[in-house]
Amino acid sequence: MSAADGVAAYGIDSGTWSAMSDANGDIGGTISSLVPDGSGGLYVGGSFINADGIPAADFIAQWNGGTSWSALGGTAAINDRVRALAISGSDLYVAGDFTAAAGNADADKVARWNGSSWSSVGPSFFGAGGTSLYAVAVDGSTVIAAGYFNNAGGQARADGIAAYVGGSWTNVGTSADGTNGPVSLNTLMLSLRVVGAKLYLGGLDAAIGGSTMNEYVASFKLRQPDAQIATTAGFVGNDIYNTTGSQQTRSLTVRRTKTGTFSVKIANDGLGADSFKVKGTGSARGLSVTYLAGATNVTARVVAGTYGISNLARGGSRTLTMKVKVAKGATVRSSRSLLVAATSSGGGSPKDAVKAVVKVS
Repeated sequence: MSAADGVAAYGIDSGTWSAMSDANGDIGGTISSLVPDGSGGLYVGGSFINADGIPAADFIAQWNGGTSWSALGGTAAINDRVRALAISGSDLYVAGDFTAAAGNADADKVARWNGSSWSSVGPSFFGAGGTSLYAVAVDGSTVIAAGYFNNAGGQARADGIAAYVGGSWTNVGTSADGTNGPVSLNTLMLSLRVVGAKLYLGGLDAAIGGSTMNEYVASFKLRQPDAQIATTAGFVGNDIYNTTGSQQTRSLTVRRTKTGTFSVKIANDGLGADSFKVKGTGSARGLSVTYLAGATNVTARVVAGTYGISNLARGGSRTLTMKVKVAKGATVRSSRSLLVAATSSGGGSPKDAVKAVVKVS
């Protein structure tokens, strides 16, 4: 078909191919990426010029689901190859080789189209030099980009992958020793995918994050609560994640009629701000359990699993006090385990739990 240049449609029911335009010829260039536009059509990016004969449809264009193409804006906003596209709500994120999209000096290599106008994704970070973005993914308000770049934005750890989080660009993990980026210098990364609470990265690096176990593909925690527990002996559980409290347990021996005190810290080990629900074991079998947030008694909400920690920043933490009073009639030398778990409110709902053990004396 002479009109099916660069891109074509396949009818699953009919088993036939068809052109996606009239007689002008669809694209006439290389297509690197396409995503649904949410209205039955497609956004298409690549190395083409004047898609379907439209002067402003350079490197990026929209197909309406029938036979018509259109430019994104009244003038050609993109000046070089588009290599990746991602949709989030009504916003289209575009990544590639271009600079200053729609004349915006900050829109180098990545830009946002909201259906009517172009904007940058934060300040210019990848620069106008010999860098290129090959993949882009969106998770809520976080935008992640990967490709060929080193020390983006002057950050030594922004190699091969970076993320726009909380209003600024930052690294996504590090090398094994924490001093450099997770991707080897001058190494091309080609693909990103968000699945649940994890980000998956693929490309040409045989040791992502400095580990040979991460050969060409690896995952990173987008959301991860880190529950920790302490007595006077200090906290345990940092960077340990499970739902049983294994290696995240503190024990106290408490006399009858007396009270033992634990501290439960909930930290955010994810990439961006996150919210958590906290659920803890309640009173039973000779033990009375109270949970305090500062001076506020939050026991009922914690036991019901409705106590929330909202919008906790990356690396931030909140601490609850857990008081366990032993009843006068409790059995001497008996013990009881009390589990406290934190669950992310985001996709995938990852969880982490700690355990308090009370021994009656």
